[in-house]
Amino acid sequence: MQHKKLQAEIESKKIRINQKGGGRKTKLEIKEEVSLCLFYLREMTIFELLGLHFGISKTEAKYTLFHKLSQNAQESVESNGGLVIV
Repeated sequence: MQHKKLQAEIESKKIRINQKGGGRKTKLEIKEEVSLCLFYLREMTIFELLGLHFGISKTEAKYTLFHKLSQNAQESVESNGGLVIV
């Protein structure tokens, strides 16, 4: 809790060149991201095939699988008080 307050204070004092949330938009909707993850876990396919199947690059497939979904899982755990709801 203390860390979040400190981070919020630091963020409020920053001078931003770009607006918050002004980055690149995602290519897949959340339903497609979850489908990509489940497809990978079931088939254990290579990222080139995931990219072809979902119409994205292999780099975007890898980023979606490992980085983005792990961030979403972490946020979900934090919002549920440390409990994972399955």
